[in-house]
Amino acid sequence: MKKVLLSLIGFAIISVVYVQNLKSNSNGAPGNYTGSNGIDCSDCHGGNSVNDGNGFVRATMLDKNNNVVSSYIPGQKYTFGVKVKGKSASAWGFASAFKASSGLVGTLAALSSNSKTKSTYVTHSKASSDTFAFTWTAPAKGTGNVTLYLSGNAANGDGSDGGDNIYTTTKALTEGTATSIENSINLNDNIKVFSSSNGALNVNIDSKIKGINYSIINLNGQVLQTNLITSGNQILNISNTLIGQVVLIYINTDFGIYCKKVILN
Repeated sequence: MKKVLLSLIGFAIISVVYVQNLKSNSNGAPGNYTGSNGIDCSDCHGGNSVNDGNGFVRATMLDKNNNVVSSYIPGQKYTFGVKVKGKSASAWGFASAFKASSGLVGTLAALSSNSKTKSTYVTHSKASSDTFAFTWTAPAKGTGNVTLYLSGNAANGDGSDGGDNIYTTTKALTEGTATSIENSINLNDNIKVFSSSNGALNVNIDSKIKGINYSIINLNGQVLQTNLITSGNQILNISNTLIGQVVLIYINTDFGIYCKKVILN
């Protein structure tokens, strides 16, 4: 009888720990599962092949002028938009870190309300959206080339760590100077978003940019609207009950992810 009781107690403890672990993962990666140290989201989640071809995790780097860039100037701040896509996914997460030859570098800060920083990496704080944003302040001069490590989880939302789709990628960032000419497309010049009326947004995408899809998220991380989008001028009707609220719009294009904060009129 004592052995049975001890077994039940042990099982209960394991169950509590397991449930708590699942809950914490929905609120962010429990460690540096970015790939920078040889481990990624697949070390906890799985059931399918990593990078199975049915989805992706992607990061777009924007400078202070909203240009898409692939190099950094020491000490300057950059915005990163992250997109996670996977077949039949209903929950999403990510983890990202920046590594140079000297180790993990730069200063991270959450930008969207569904992301957060944890020590030397950034991760999701909520799993209800497939789009995230954060900032990275580049390290000091002489750091050299930096690699962005990114791991994404397109989860099935069943409350377990099985059956999820994991995608990983890296991005090489070369060190530049204040006078260097960067390989860039100015999304800020080619995409215009402004508040219209009755809680709608007016979006104009230049013909040289191919729009793919968009997401509109409030500051609580709730997805208000998501759909396909094309080049040209279009009105996105959200809700006149949200007039006066601040929202984030993410537009996924063939040149990267455009992000803007807008107050609805």
